[in-house]
Amino acid sequence: MWYLPHFTILILVFSSSFVPSSSSQNTLPFAAAILVPIDVLYQWYLITEGQLIEVFLTVQLLMIVIIMYRKFHGQSMDPNGSYWATVNVMTFIYILVWSYFFRHHAILRE
Repeated sequence: MWYLPHFTILILVFSSSFVPSSSSQNTLPFAAAILVPIDVLYQWYLITEGQLIEVFLTVQLLMIVIIMYRKFHGQSMDPNGSYWATVNVMTFIYILVWSYFFRHHAILRE
């Protein structure tokens, strides 16, 4: 059950990473862009080894709801929010590609 606090903290950090649109600077810094692939691989490992796809999809849905709610109230993501949104989208794509290529693998399906 260690993963529930992990994803709960992720949602809390993401929901606090919005600023008013007038002071928006949502570009991803170069240092963060270097860390994105590492974090994507870590999230992929957590999700696939722990079989947490339902939890991950719930987090994805909550992030989308938070983005829509904050945009409705005139806020946009800061660099931290852009980082977590990028990591989660890329992790989702990576899981889709991984699942596509290994969907008929006999050992993985046992």
